[in-house]
Amino acid sequence: MWEERFRREYGEEYAQFLLVKFQPPPRVCPVCRTDTIREIWLGDAARMLGKSLSGLWYLWCDSCLRCIRAPQGHCPVPNEGSYYQWSDGQALLHAMPRGLHMIEPVLNATTETRKTSQSRMPTPVGHVVKGTSTD
Repeated sequence: MWEERFRREYGEEYAQFLLVKFQPPPRVCPVCRTDTIREIWLGDAARMLGKSLSGLWYLWCDSCLRCIRAPQGHCPVPNEGSYYQWSDGQALLHAMPRGLHMIEPVLNATTETRKTSQSRMPTPVGHVVKGTSTD
């Protein structure tokens, strides 16, 4: 059910990685099949969702360096998790490895409005290579 919805809304490659986020540990990379998945959150203190801090996340594989970011815009930062300040670009640069290959969602007509929230997300300049590689 979720799998098909994600594939329809975001495209096959992005959906495969997005499904990893919801796997119980150990989370396995759909590309290289290693359990080297990492996740970080960016918290935006200027935006609250109820009593929770608003934030966005990045998910990547330390082995093959494929990466996705939250597709749905702002969501509550988990209370038990740590996060980086939204405005602290230097911390984000140090937290993520160099050479990440960003997998972008392939948005269809029903998800076109999500482009706006995606484009406002901070990107660790110098660390992310747009698009994916074929290696």
